[in-house]
Amino acid sequence: MELTRLLAIIRTHWVATFACICVMVLFTLAVSFALPPKFTSAASILVDVRGVNPVLGVSESNTVLPRTILGTQASMVRSEGVARKVVTKLGLDRDPAFVAAWQDDVDRRGDLTAWIAKKLLKVLDDVVPTLGKRTEPLVLEVPVVPDTTFAP
Repeated sequence: MELTRLLAIIRTHWVATFACICVMVLFTLAVSFALPPKFTSAASILVDVRGVNPVLGVSESNTVLPRTILGTQASMVRSEGVARKVVTKLGLDRDPAFVAAWQDDVDRRGDLTAWIAKKLLKVLDDVVPTLGKRTEPLVLEVPVVPDTTFAP
């Protein structure tokens, strides 16, 4: 179909075309205002593994080892021990809202710090090492999506 013919069809049915466009725009606006907003953020952590391996005595920049180190770093970010330290350093275990939510949820049984750490780890499930080419830097992406299960 030629462009001139397509324009002639649109010119002939301009009312229907304009009505379809208006309906699509109104539907998009309605859905946009009806759904709750969802905000995401991510932290990029650059992992520098250059240097000499103390065991082998060779430079490790072009071997498989840096990729292994990046996977280990991702596992560490997702570990419960690190989450517990985050909870303690941020003072979340002293936050009255978290204490009240913990008391309602588990009826004061168990450790408050462990309970908050588990909630935090649910949010951090998607920590993924970005493994590009060997010449690209090693980056660890830590996406954080606000989750109602973590809120007190």
